[in-house]
Parts: sequence; structure tokens; C-alpha cells
Amino acid sequence: MSALDYKSAAIVAVVYVCSLLVFYAVYLELFTRKRVLKSLPSAGFGKGFFNWSRASVRQVLVAPETVEQGYKQVGIFYKSKHSYMVPHSSFRPHVMLPQQHIRWLSRQPESILNPEVVRSERQGINFFPIKSHPKTVLMAAHKVITEAINQKLDVVQLQMYDGIRQAVDTGLGTDTEGVWKEVPLVDTLSTVLDSAVSRAFFGANLSRDGSFLHILRLFIVGGGVLTELIGQLPVGFLRLLVAVPFNLFTRATKEICAAYYLRPEVYKRIAQIDSSSDSVGEGYDFITECIISIRKLKFSLGTDEVTFVTDLLMFLALAGVVSTRTTTVNTFMDILGPQGTRQGTYLTLRQEAESILKSETDWASADALKAMVNIDSCMRESARKNPLQTRGLMRQVMPKDGVTLPDGAHVPQGTWLGIPVEAIHRDENIYPDAREFDALRFARMRVEGQYNKSLDASEPSDTYMFFSYGRSACPGRWFATRVMKLLIAYVTVHYDMKPLPEDAERYSVGDTKFHHSTVKMALRRRKLD
Repeated sequence: MSALDYKSAAIVAVVYVCSLLVFYAVYLELFTRKRVLKSLPSAGFGKGFFNWSRASVRQVLVAPETVEQGYKQVGIFYKSKHSYMVPHSSFRPHVMLPQQHIRWLSRQPESILNPEVVRSERQGINFFPIKSHPKTVLMAAHKVITEAINQKLDVVQLQMYDGIRQAVDTGLGTDTEGVWKEVPLVDTLSTVLDSAVSRAFFGANLSRDGSFLHILRLFIVGGGVLTELIGQLPVGFLRLLVAVPFNLFTRATKEICAAYYLRPEVYKRIAQIDSSSDSVGEGYDFITECIISIRKLKFSLGTDEVTFVTDLLMFLALAGVVSTRTTTVNTFMDILGPQGTRQGTYLTLRQEAESILKSETDWASADALKAMVNIDSCMRESARKNPLQTRGLMRQVMPKDGVTLPDGAHVPQGTWLGIPVEAIHRDENIYPDAREFDALRFARMRVEGQYNKSLDASEPSDTYMFFSYGRSACPGRWFATRVMKLLIAYVTVHYDMKPLPEDAERYSVGDTKFHHSTVKMALRRRKLD
């Protein structure tokens, strides 16, 4: 082929790619324009050429600010109960409902407002590498969490404590010579949580297997991108372009975990159950409980039992580790940050833990954990201040003739509705000094008998939606908060920590927020009697 032919081919390729990009940009502009409801107040769209698309692109970096801007423009919802519309980085605009409509939203049947449709797209469930239908896995996960974890938390707590003690001692060190050392806060706590959660899910052997934990962390990275970021990318070509390689990466790491580590364990448990072995009843084993719960399901698994169990275990590990890891990091950032330091939070939490956890048996006591109201308050306050998502309780309108909202606004079929979670958590009318970290805010409410029926960190309300709300509330929240409470208590009792010099910066990618991973914490092991 001559040089002229190569040049012509290159020109044709460039023109072809540019044409595709232009058509894709026009498609996204029309996709967004079609879904914007002119009858509702809006925020963040702006004016001018391709304003709908430009507004959507901006949400990659400014989504929280846009949602809060709309919240303020429409008026604090205790005074102005009206919905409003905001752009989203997916190019699918969202309708945000006022705080007063949360209960109405949560009570609507799926035939009217469907969360599953939104979850599949927004959380990248359709790209997650599982062999059964995603809805089947989600229903099974809910049943397993309820039966195998929530109903047996008091039994599981001893394993939680054992896993946390082992993980913290390994990750933070046991040298009591009084030497301070610096470690990366995010990476260290993430590693500790990975091992601790794995102890409860996979047993002592796998939770201490470095090779398994390494592959599991790679799987969690890939799965985290699929579930947290893919749904925030523009619909169509770009989303597929990013999702496919991460799907392949996540699939590969999942298959390695399953083939070399989990499937042998599952086969062993199934053999024990089928042979009615007495060893099945010796202590708590999550994999065994998982198999027993799955065998009670009334619907088809869509694949063989071993594959379904291993897929489910990996899915639960991802869900359990990602949210618990992020929440724990946020909490320690707040405790050690300037606001937490001025309040003497670390010492307050240590004193509470030492006064309650006086022996090894106390660490396995559910009553002991319930008594630690200051630690619980600190966790709830950090969760209030740092919600995992800017907006929540997302639903899609299903009826062909649309839905009329409580404020009288009519929204057509296909519209996505939700709640501005972070804006509500920062509402000064609900929480005085809402932007400040007040570690004992909820502990004082218990004493003063204020409006919340339950102030536990695991209990959602229409003003505290860290774990969502109503039927959509996270079923694993009791497990997550118990792990966190044990971890905070163990660390504060056994380690001194220096305050962080400044508040750690958080940055947003769409609706999801992250901490910079370069923050370091200085610590030393205490000498205890």
C-alpha cells in the first residue's frame, strides 16, 4: 500500500470517528432534553448551546453542589414542599422530592415506582459478572442476610471480634515499646476491614490467607467500579466502553477466587450437610448457613447450587466490604480531624469502651455493644455528615400515564425520582450546625428525649438515610454497624493516635464521594495491664 493510501485511510478513519462522536453528542443532548420537565423548578441546567449536555457533564464534579443548590432555591422543604429537577452525569435528569414526601415515596408499590429498574442501571448490576439473573441474586442475598446474619448476630459477634483483633494486631502492630509510626489511613483501615469482614463470611482460614485476600481486594476494586461509577457514566457507547473491560477484570478475579478458594469450601460444606455430619452444628459457619438458607428458596437459582453459592458469597463480600470500609474511614477521619480533636472525641470513646469492655467475654456481648452509646452516636454523626451517595431512594415511574406527586406535580413514565439525601442531612432546620461534626449529637438526643424514636446508627429515619429508608433500607446495616463499633472500641482501647493536622479533603465523582488516600495516621500500641 502506498503512502497516499495510508494517508487516505487515516483521513477516513478520523472523519468516521469524529462523525460518531458528533452523532453521540447529539444523541445525548436529545436524550436529556426529552426527559427534562419544564413544569418543575430546576437547578444546574444553565442556558446556551448544548446546555443540557454541558450541565450533565459538569455533574461529574459538582453533583452534590447542584442538588443542594436546588434544595435551597426551591426553599427549605419545611417551608416549601415542592419537587425540583437536576441534571445527572448519566445524562438522565432526576426529580428530587422534598423531605416531607419520603414516606410517600418509600410506600409506593413497585408497579408504580420501581427501584429495581434504577438499581440495575445506576449500580451497574447488569454488568456484574454473575451467572444467575441479578434479581434472583438480590432476592437470595436479602434472605441470606436476614436468616444467616441478622438473626444470628449475637452468635456471629465472637467471630467478628476474633477477626477484628487479628486484623488490627496484624495491620497496626503489637509493639508496645512506645514508638510512634505513620501508616496510610485509608489503605491500612481498608486492609483491616477486608480481613475482618472475610473472617465472618469465609471463616478463619481464608481470612488469614494472604493470596486469597489479595485476589479478593482486586475483585472488590473491579466490582466497586462497576457498582459505584459505571451507572454515573453517560448512557450508551461511553458506558459500554468503560464497563466491558472492568467486567472482564472483575469476572477474572471472581473466577480465581471461586475456583481456587471458595468452590472447595462450598463442596465441603455441602457434603457435610448432605451426610448429616455432626460437625455441621459445631459453632457458626456462614457458608453453611448460606447453603441452608438458599435451599429454602422458592424460585429457581438459574445455575447449579455450587456456582450460585460462590457467586452470592462474592457479591455479599463486595457489598459488605465496600460500604463498611468507606464508612469506617470516614468515621476515623472525623474522630481524628480538627473538629473531633477539639471535642476530645478519641479519649471520650476510649473511656466509654474501657468502662464497658472489661473482660474478653464482654467483647462477645451484644448488651455491651448496645451500652456504648457514645461510639454509636459518633458513627451515626459521621454517617450523617458523610453519606455515601448525594441522592437516594431512586425510583422509576412505571405507569403509562405517569404519576402525580403529593405536591401536585405530574411526572411521565420513565422519570427517575429520588431524595436529596446529603442536602437533607445538611439542613440547619433539622440539624443545628449541620456542616459540623458533633460526635455526641445523637447521644445528647437520647438524654434530652428528642424526636427520633430510635437513634442507633443502624436505624434509618426520614431525616437520616445513610442506609436508605423503608423497604429499601440496607438489610446488612446491623452487621456493618456492629463490625464498626467493635473496631472503633478495639482501636481506641489498644492504640494512641495523633490528631490529623487538618480535615481530610473529599472529592466527588458524580454522586459518590471519596477521601484522598494519601492521608497518614500516627499511632502507637498502648501497654495495658
